[in-house]
Amino acid sequence: QISPTFERLVAELGSPNFAIRQQASERIGANEQFTLEMMEGVLARKDLSLEARYRLSSIARQRFYRTPRAALGFRFGEQLRDPAVVGETFPPFPAARLLEPGDLIVRADGIRLDGPAAKPLLQAIIISHDPGETLHLVIRRGAKKMEIDAPLGKFVDLGQGGGMLPEDRLARAWRFRLQNRMGGVAEPVRVEGTAADWASAMDDAQRKAEAAMRRDVNESSVKFVGGGMPRAAQGGDDSRLFDPIGRQQFAVINGQVRMMNRPAFRNAGIFGLEADPDAGLPPVRAEEQLAKLLEMKQAYQHVLGNVDPDTLPASDTRRAELLDLKKKIAVISKQYDAIQAEHDEAREAAGKLKPAGGTMDATVPPAP
Repeated sequence: QISPTFERLVAELGSPNFAIRQQASERIGANEQFTLEMMEGVLARKDLSLEARYRLSSIARQRFYRTPRAALGFRFGEQLRDPAVVGETFPPFPAARLLEPGDLIVRADGIRLDGPAAKPLLQAIIISHDPGETLHLVIRRGAKKMEIDAPLGKFVDLGQGGGMLPEDRLARAWRFRLQNRMGGVAEPVRVEGTAADWASAMDDAQRKAEAAMRRDVNESSVKFVGGGMPRAAQGGDDSRLFDPIGRQQFAVINGQVRMMNRPAFRNAGIFGLEADPDAGLPPVRAEEQLAKLLEMKQAYQHVLGNVDPDTLPASDTRRAELLDLKKKIAVISKQYDAIQAEHDEAREAAGKLKPAGGTMDATVPPAP
């Protein structure tokens, strides 16, 4: 009984009658039985009009924002800036049994993870999933390449940030899901007219929009309530309140008010703009990463000296610290071998493979 009604409302999104289109949008958005997957199936079709696609994708985005998002259950390692390296895993997430500290994640859902965008891209891929789905990963554990299918849990179960995902991560994840599950963004409409004509029309539209927004804010039920940040609020999902003069912008997401400056919102991709937080940073060369890891290992080994912490008695006050150092050295060695193997594989694929020039036990990093 649900599907025929949904299909009828989708058809009404293309009605020549504006009132029918508007009512269909409202009914689809209000019915929680119309799942995100049902909307994705329609958005993947090529026969939707531009307006129908926009209406349905807007409803799908709101549903995406307020439904539980997925989490893999790990924290990035902090030794290096660029690569997506596992630093710590969190039981009871299944990834705790599948991943180890020092694992280098090189692909997720078939997408290569490289450079300064590797970490934010992996976050977007994970959050774009629903809890209970499976994420296909290609990892390096030392020099060994492995493929893993990791079941995903709920982000809220990580206990981070009160279970609330940052706005920029949600926006980036939505853009990724839109591109990979729902046929991407509709082609832009090309129109006639000079730039001056459009600038004048946009100025007029902006003035009218700001006046309407002030009126809506004054007449709406949005209420800011004291008691910490983010402040609780009553308001529609994904509503936005603008300060047309200042630099602040408020977003009401899932009943929570968040305040960010306008450039931050634009960089988050809220208005369809795609930007990574590390955009513009050059990637760190593999040789530089290897040199840094080697330097860190040598520093830890200097502190450890010739002591085997496993042989120290439990009463020895140095034991816990030295055991931690030994663990860090093992993780660094694993990262080194993984990055070296990836580097060699890439050079071999390019037909430029040279001798590795060194191992983790060498005193100098491999030659470029």
